[in-house]
Amino acid sequence: MRKSLFTLAPAALLLMSVAGISNAADNAVITVQGNIQAATCDVTSSTSLLDLGTHKPAAFTAAGAKTPVPASTKGFTLHLSNCDVATDTVAHTASLIIDGNTLFGNNNIFSDDATGGYGVMFNKASETTYFDAGTEIEVAKTSDTPAPGDLNGKILSMEASLAGLTATPGTGRMKAPVSFQFAYN
Repeated sequence: MRKSLFTLAPAALLLMSVAGISNAADNAVITVQGNIQAATCDVTSSTSLLDLGTHKPAAFTAAGAKTPVPASTKGFTLHLSNCDVATDTVAHTASLIIDGNTLFGNNNIFSDDATGGYGVMFNKASETTYFDAGTEIEVAKTSDTPAPGDLNGKILSMEASLAGLTATPGTGRMKAPVSFQFAYN
């Protein structure tokens, strides 16, 4: 009996010391965001998941660095509804602010992996200006006497395309959570 206690003592000591090391988290961090505007609108998207397909690295090479891969381009729309517009005597602009994580060193290729080398670029349909994170994209203007009808039902047609930071990106999955937040100026 004495022998078995002595052989178990080091293991018991080790377990007691490890148990003292593990601690419960003593705080929690959340991100809270809000938006205070003179008008409000609900913003909805035609899709919550936009699959740009599977493409070979050669497609990125052909497109070139920081240039969308044409075969990956897909369209989607953003809609304004339930707008509550301030009544004043000034015309306003309703916009959507694009936001999300971007590739390190490039503010217009969005990806949840900043060092991944590839991501997605966004533009208005049929236009070739690609938006940086934080850009306000105009949706509509109000009249000089704003009314809800000025904004309700307005649609912003957008496109998303894969792009690489270089013309020879690696391979892997790309994911880019992007938000479009209502702004009224």
